[in-house]
Amino acid sequence: MPDKWKEKIIKILRWSERYTKTDMVYLTSGGFWLLLGQITGSIASLFTAIFFAYFLPKETYGVYKYILSIVGMLSAFSLTGLGSALIQATARIGNGFYKLAIKKSLRWALIPSFLSIAVGIYYLIQSNAAIGWGLIISGVLYSPYATFLLFSGYLNGKKDFRRMTLFGLVPDFGVLFSIIVALLFTKNVLVLISTFFISSIITNYIAHRLSLRVYPTSKTEIHPEEKLSKHLSILNIFSTIVSYIDKILIFHVLGATQVAIYLFANAVPDQIRGLFKIPGSLALPKLAKTPKDIKKIFQKQLLRITAIYGVLVAIYILVAPLIYRLLFPAYLESIFYSQIIAVGIIGSGILILINNGLQARHEVRSLYTLHVVQSVSLLIVTITPLFFGGSLLTVIVARTATTLIISIFGYLLLQYPTLKLFWFLRDNKIT
Repeated sequence: MPDKWKEKIIKILRWSERYTKTDMVYLTSGGFWLLLGQITGSIASLFTAIFFAYFLPKETYGVYKYILSIVGMLSAFSLTGLGSALIQATARIGNGFYKLAIKKSLRWALIPSFLSIAVGIYYLIQSNAAIGWGLIISGVLYSPYATFLLFSGYLNGKKDFRRMTLFGLVPDFGVLFSIIVALLFTKNVLVLISTFFISSIITNYIAHRLSLRVYPTSKTEIHPEEKLSKHLSILNIFSTIVSYIDKILIFHVLGATQVAIYLFANAVPDQIRGLFKIPGSLALPKLAKTPKDIKKIFQKQLLRITAIYGVLVAIYILVAPLIYRLLFPAYLESIFYSQIIAVGIIGSGILILINNGLQARHEVRSLYTLHVVQSVSLLIVTITPLFFGGSLLTVIVARTATTLIISIFGYLLLQYPTLKLFWFLRDNKIT
């Protein structure tokens, strides 16, 4: 593009800032790359799902995802808050925290590794070889898998969304290609689990090395975000368990086939939910560097954000039958479930923004209140229907309604600080 056209576009964006009170140049450039990254990641995820739907029986796919769900839930006991803390530390101070984050992640990720191996041994004792060995393999490979994912947070903190997207293509499509090749030759769960973890480790390590080549780390220093990462990790124990417990409980109560149907019902909504993370990804490094008055921002922007999310969800509900008939013809029973789940991601998108705003200001009490209320509520509405003879539909409706209600609570938490619990904790607000 000629320089004169670039200058004109920038002038137009700067002019619009007077009326939107938004850094439009940053929003446009960063938003483009994040949107591109989300689109390419969604394409990779959907192609993976399509190949699973065509080549793997529902029962086998349910077992495969059950193993990954157990590992995912056990990951709650590692230092999962490092990613968000890394973004803020890199944006506010510099490159030194990345090296420290890598070391801490490798060490703390050993906890879920050992737990996964222990649970795998239990399943072997119970004569369930597929799940047992699957968990042992996952445990052995988990630590490097979780650690090299941090490259994305490092580049996010540098606000280099272009490289974050381009480097992210390496694991996205590297894992996709590896899974496709494995599915063409085998339906063995253990081979598929091994393929997923090994290909993820190799491709994320490549992206990690590329990131270091562009932004070499400086001397390792202790940052305020190290303490924040511990708070966020404690909070993530609740949210991580809740995000995986539904698959595990459905597997045990309703069976592996129902897990597969449930996961494919989430397949497309999960990609829409990823789109809703883009505003938060753009905002977090900005807020970390120059924190805003979150309350005023949400008073002005929440209605507009909700309207945009609502339109996207409404469009999806209309086209969902066509999408599933084209991409997942073996899972047509997932269509209605998927439409209900889509309504709930309006609340999820709002909660992501609220959570990022509270993180940027280090409002510890509010973060604990929001995470605990959300996690406990979702846990109750997941367990109760299943253990009282409820169906998959009951669980989905209950979780969707609860997410919408919690998003309203999150907004009220911003408006009325008296709602904050955990009086024994101290906020470390950044002004």
